[in-house]
Amino acid sequence: MTGNLPSGSNNKDMKEELELPFFNMDELASATNNFSGANKVGAGGFGPVYKVIIICKQSCNMSPGL
Repeated sequence: MTGNLPSGSNNKDMKEELELPFFNMDELASATNNFSGANKVGAGGFGPVYKVIIICKQSCNMSPGL
C-alpha cells in the first residue's frame, strides 16, 4: 500500500474508516447455495473460494440496476 495513502494518513486512520460486514454460517451457506461445488471458483491459502449470490434488502445503499 505504500504510495496509495493520502498524505498524513496512517494505518490506524484506515482501520477506523473500514466498515466490513460480518456474516454467520447460515448466511454464507445460503449465499453459496450450501457451498455448492458449482459455486467454487478456486482455492486460496485459507481454503476454497466461492462466488456468492447477494440479495440486497431495502437497507442496502446500492443504486438501482447494480
